[in-house]
Amino acid sequence: MTPQAISSEISTDLDRRRRQITAGFAGFYSPLAVLTFVLTFFPYYKSDPEESTQYGSLWQEATRTGHSYDIMAVIIFLAIVALLTLAAVEMLGVVGLIATAVLTLSIGTLLWTAPGFSDPPEHSHAGILDITICLIGTVILLSNAACLLVLARGQKRRTASATAADSSTR
Repeated sequence: MTPQAISSEISTDLDRRRRQITAGFAGFYSPLAVLTFVLTFFPYYKSDPEESTQYGSLWQEATRTGHSYDIMAVIIFLAIVALLTLAAVEMLGVVGLIATAVLTLSIGTLLWTAPGFSDPPEHSHAGILDITICLIGTVILLSNAACLLVLARGQKRRTASATAADSSTR
């Protein structure tokens, strides 16, 4: 077998593996996108019936108060849902996966720390679920990116060794 044939076979095998990895992870992204979007319609914080402050969903808070954190969260949530949808149809590369993981982690952190509150309210069940989904989503996205990076590194090594073998036979 010629070195070009070996290199071509290696490349074909690695492309097949890349498609398998991407397809395996893609099954997680549709449910994550749907859950992420649906949870924006539930309040993240528990309202105290004895107080005048009542907390609503992300959409209600953004339209009612127009607070910069709420508007930023809406934009980030929409970006996450769009990127997860692209990942679900296997159209997102390593950089996109890492960007989505960063956005997902930032939303989880925003919900967890509740910036803008001097005395943060208690999280509702939807808030706790959304924080959990953000953390799980971040792990899945980074795992997918890591698998693809390791595969790409292996491809570079194999290509380099095939090239070295080709030059040593001359």
